[in-house]
Amino acid sequence: MKPTVLIPIALALFLSGCGFWSTDAPRPNFQVLLVAANLSGSLAQGIPTPDPLGGPKTDLSQIARVIVNLERIELVGEGGRVVGLAPNPELGDSDGDGRPDIDLMTLSGQPTPLVKGTVPAGVYTQFRLFSPLEQGAEAQSVYLVMNNGSKVPLRIPSGQQTGLKLVIQGGVRVQVEATTTLTLAFDLGRSLVQTGNGRYMLKPVVRASGDVSSAMVKGKVTFKGGRAVQDAGVEAKSADNTYLTMTNADGLYSFPAVAAPATYAFTFRLQTPENVVYLSKKTLDVPANTVTTVDAEFEPTGGITVSLKPATPPSDVTVEIKDASQATVASSQEADAQGQYVFSTLPPGLYSVRVGATLGGTPVSGQATGVVVEDYRMTRLEIELR
Repeated sequence: MKPTVLIPIALALFLSGCGFWSTDAPRPNFQVLLVAANLSGSLAQGIPTPDPLGGPKTDLSQIARVIVNLERIELVGEGGRVVGLAPNPELGDSDGDGRPDIDLMTLSGQPTPLVKGTVPAGVYTQFRLFSPLEQGAEAQSVYLVMNNGSKVPLRIPSGQQTGLKLVIQGGVRVQVEATTTLTLAFDLGRSLVQTGNGRYMLKPVVRASGDVSSAMVKGKVTFKGGRAVQDAGVEAKSADNTYLTMTNADGLYSFPAVAAPATYAFTFRLQTPENVVYLSKKTLDVPANTVTTVDAEFEPTGGITVSLKPATPPSDVTVEIKDASQATVASSQEADAQGQYVFSTLPPGLYSVRVGATLGGTPVSGQATGVVVEDYRMTRLEIELR
């Protein structure tokens, strides 16, 4: 997996305004995660913990909560295009004022989803977070709760009619069919500044990682000749994640968002009612911020099921399958629950079957020649041991 590039950001303040922000959208393709920057370990989606961000740290021991109420979020793209997004409703309303909020004291190495929505494809250079306008002198939307229960206003420079603007140097690219994640590593100890007389200012110290945490993978599974394969199992497996799905009636499948970039081993498998197994495997790199197409074609496949006679189970059984050139193509020493030896992934053709075993301490054997295997069918044999 290639390393994540950490994007430095410039912090500024931005006056808020009013407007209509629609949350109606198709599948989300953008999200923002908030994590603590001062913890060891790794952040969400494999993003490394940033180095210390510098500057003195404020003593947080007397502070119980740091509450920031959220009103709306904006993304600003190249050319000045502005996209409005609603805060994640799952953040909750810890202070009961009817607005989603976040307690910055609770941030940890586990990501807090700040927003998730759908935005037009393009490069975005600013992320703006707006708190509601304050009414009167009492802090209502951004404040501290001290250990003794008192509520202390938390001032943001330039006044309380503000939103926080994060300028993403180099921008972050969003595509329609891949989920792009902007991870904000927030250093609370360095973001809170005590100014005296019990007053505090919030001057956020943040490091952003604009990383595409996922990409879309889709494809089609067919039999050789082009006929679509329905209900084939599809597995995409990387070192860290496994995704499973099934093909539809048209042989199509998709994984809307797999962790990327990463190398995936794809396994396509279909088991017929007769227990013939079609199998195809591929391994390839899935880049970040892409739609990757991975198709599969099943070669003609049949199988052989071998039952043994007599009824008394022999021991030390080996069943060997040879093709027309007398090359051994499969063998087994393990029977299934019905006492049968199943070979379910043989190309159509002519085969011979040989069985060696022990019965009552005496070596026995049996064989069958000219065994025909057809596509999509199991050939059933009963071989007598002598």
